[in-house]
Order: sequence, then C-alpha cells, then structure tokens
Amino acid sequence: MKDCTVCLVPHDDEIHAATLNVRSWFHEQVTQGFYDEPEDVAVVPEPDPATVAVA
Repeated sequence: MKDCTVCLVPHDDEIHAATLNVRSWFHEQVTQGFYDEPEDVAVVPEPDPATVAVA
C-alpha cells in the first residue's frame, strides 16, 4: 500500500483505480451543463459596398 495524493489515505492500486473512476464519473455528472457547445449560428456576411445601391 502507498499513500495516495488524490484520496490522501494509503490503499492498493485496485482501490486507487476505482476511486479515480468514480471521481471522473462524478466530475462529468456535476459539470455536464457547464460547458455547452455553441449552437450553430448562421453567419451573415457584411454587404459589399461596391454592390450596395445608395438611395
């Protein structure tokens, strides 16, 4: 057994792997709404001054 820098207690590698797995899952569950991908937004091009009619 060795001291774990994540759990701060001594445990074996199998427990360490399981702890990191649960920690990763929990992090994803808690933060899943924080980083929404931007919606597809239509880009409207600027009008070309050479083709715009002046009234």
